[in-house]
Amino acid sequence: MRILVLSDIHAMSRELVELDKKRGLTPDAKAYSGATGSTYFAEDRPKLQNRILAIGDVLQSYSGEIDALFVLGDMAHQAKTLAMHQVWHDAHTLGNSLGIENIVGIGGNHDIYSRAKSLPEAESLSDHLQSIIPQFPVSDQQVCQEYFADSVASFAIGGCRIVILNTCHLHGLGGDEASVKELFRRGNVSSRMIEKVNSIFQGSEETHFIVAMHHHPRMLPIPADTFNDTMERGEALLSEISKHNRSVLILHGHKHLVSLSQMTDDTSSPVLFSAASLAAEPYPGQAHYFSNQFHLIEFDLEILDRAKGKVYSWDWSDPNWEESTRPHMPHEKPIGMKVDFDEIASKQVTLPLKPLYKQAAIFEAIPEL
Repeated sequence: MRILVLSDIHAMSRELVELDKKRGLTPDAKAYSGATGSTYFAEDRPKLQNRILAIGDVLQSYSGEIDALFVLGDMAHQAKTLAMHQVWHDAHTLGNSLGIENIVGIGGNHDIYSRAKSLPEAESLSDHLQSIIPQFPVSDQQVCQEYFADSVASFAIGGCRIVILNTCHLHGLGGDEASVKELFRRGNVSSRMIEKVNSIFQGSEETHFIVAMHHHPRMLPIPADTFNDTMERGEALLSEISKHNRSVLILHGHKHLVSLSQMTDDTSSPVLFSAASLAAEPYPGQAHYFSNQFHLIEFDLEILDRAKGKVYSWDWSDPNWEESTRPHMPHEKPIGMKVDFDEIASKQVTLPLKPLYKQAAIFEAIPEL
């Protein structure tokens, strides 16, 4: 199975940025763009400027061979609906150009207007994602109804069961500004949602699962993730999923940092993949580890004892996508590789003696690391 993954586009509008400038607002004054924002603008239509549409040229050799396109949330910056609609439309345009039948969306905290101050704004909070065209989060009406009603829905693609979670279901609630902000920042998976995920695993014949959400269930195992903003009951969700002894790939966005890890040291445990941001600017202190990427994931449905496959990643090098050379997420990285320490040791001793090795060169010679 092959899936294309985009996340955290944070699309903006040049017209709104210009309005801020005319009002004399700067990012420090809580202007529309904020302290970060993004370099993806809804008005940009040429492929040299539009990062989503440009992906089609890079992946033409895979045309007709990609089973699903996942958009893992934060399509727009600060819940601006026209920018969000344009990203969703661009995702479908990309999908059509590559013959992808299944477009799967996940709502992010920036896709929901969570600070309503009037009745019309409150209605917009709950309605705009449900009225977007094409239909969100998938084309199947029943799945959409379950996603918004229960915050959990599932469906099958080939021999794989897809489970999508709405970790933003409490956004806009809270008794004061501080609690509203906390819910917005962390996301939530309720006990009821975990129970439904359990029932899906128990009632499904599929042996392979992809579980997709926006917020991260645990901190990333990388030095750049220093801010503990994991979603409520994230570890409880992971614990329950692991009990079912299935081949599980868990996808999420939100952190803007790319990471691939195993839930535990056991190679049969679920694999967690944190997708990079497609277009957002790095947060302060993240620049060294940060890169704008999209990912193509191969999930092997023939291997039953663990999640196995590969992640292929591309970096944005304005104005084109290029195969990633980043040591933290190179162009090709294996999933679920069984570690043979004797083999690693033998590869190490065969490396030519040098006073210094670059990290990328070591990973290329010994991919098990």
